[in-house]
Amino acid sequence: MGLFSTRRLAASTSVAHPKQQLVDSTRDGRSAKDSGSSTPHAAIKCVVVGDAGVGKTSMIRSHLTGQMPRDHELPFISSAVHVPTSSGTLTMWDTSGHKDEDLLRPLTYASCDVFIVAFSLGSKRSLQHARSRWVPEVRAARPKATIVLCGCQLDQRDSSRDPPVRAGRASQVGEDEARRTARELGCAYTECSALTTEGLRDVFELSAAQGTRAQAQATGRWGKYMQRLRAFFKIGRGPSRYQAFA
Repeated sequence: MGLFSTRRLAASTSVAHPKQQLVDSTRDGRSAKDSGSSTPHAAIKCVVVGDAGVGKTSMIRSHLTGQMPRDHELPFISSAVHVPTSSGTLTMWDTSGHKDEDLLRPLTYASCDVFIVAFSLGSKRSLQHARSRWVPEVRAARPKATIVLCGCQLDQRDSSRDPPVRAGRASQVGEDEARRTARELGCAYTECSALTTEGLRDVFELSAAQGTRAQAQATGRWGKYMQRLRAFFKIGRGPSRYQAFA
């Protein structure tokens, strides 16, 4: 089975038939015209990667449906879904973090404007994997990739300053540590909770803004390249030396 045919996400909180999808792009993928905006929204491709179980799918689904999914084992979203933001419409691609998908996952990276590398704020190991596995994988495929490092499961962080209040506190990731890691990796940083929805909207707004900026930079580089090419061949400036035999 391939990356997009193994597991499907249902529109309700329970998993339905594999052919059922969470969002019908023709119904919920709103365009600027549908939303009443006078400014056309850009299409921004965003791919979400990270360890299995860190909250990637829950983050997307909670934002789309307004409620935390209750599935015991939530299958990842197997088709692109559209998330409107103030910077444009994000076309979200959720991916599986399992190693058996390593050869197929990079196929989704083509033409990606921004990546979200997700980890769990309740697991330092997942942050280590973001540094050692996910960011290198993305940059191996897209050397100039724009990346947002996203700490998921913010509700798992113990904010109490009292002596050990709950087990596993030592494995939690503090905000300072997460932001320091993001700076070292050259990524933007944000964090959220799919359960409480805290910071959830910021994830998609930041990703859309970063993706829009990446698009502008790519267009700028291409524009400069075309200007140099036109100058070399003297396109639009009268007869060229390459027209001597015309």
